Amino acid sequence: MALVLVSAAACDKNKDTTDTSSSSGTTQQQAPPPAAPPAIDPADLGDPTIVAEGSTPEDHVKQYFEAYKSGSFEDAYELQPAENKVKQPKDEFVPLRQSMPIAEYTIHPTREEGASKMIDVSYDLGEMGSWISSWTFEKQGDDWVAVRYLASMGTIE
Repeated sequence: MALVLVSAAACDKNKDTTDTSSSSGTTQQQAPPPAAPPAIDPADLGDPTIVAEGSTPEDHVKQYFEAYKSGSFEDAYELQPAENKVKQPKDEFVPLRQSMPIAEYTIHPTREEGASKMIDVSYDLGEMGSWISSWTFEKQGDDWVAVRYLASMGTIE
């Protein structure tokens, strides 16, 4: 999941740098901050990912990770928020997840803010380390909609 979050700018050794001098007379090079990822046009999102009737956002996240854990990658793909599907099509998602199996995951307590729920999940990708996926859901009418998840390396204390 998180491999798509690695910034290509971080790997580009030809980026412009800014010259900064310290009071000791030494010069250090600093790279400019990476550019923000391009905004996704809402028209490109397609149909929203709606939590199944009778299920909660927590159930939805568990269903996603159970599908991922069991190797049902196409099912896991369909459970992703529409925004994540646009960022990584199924033909990229499936082989990437096949190369990054998870054995266990932990769903952490849900945080609620107004009509939103945020759910963090921690999991281990073996040689790729410990990761966290932070899911956001919004209540829209009678439905919960999976808005996005962001994945990053790290642990939850």
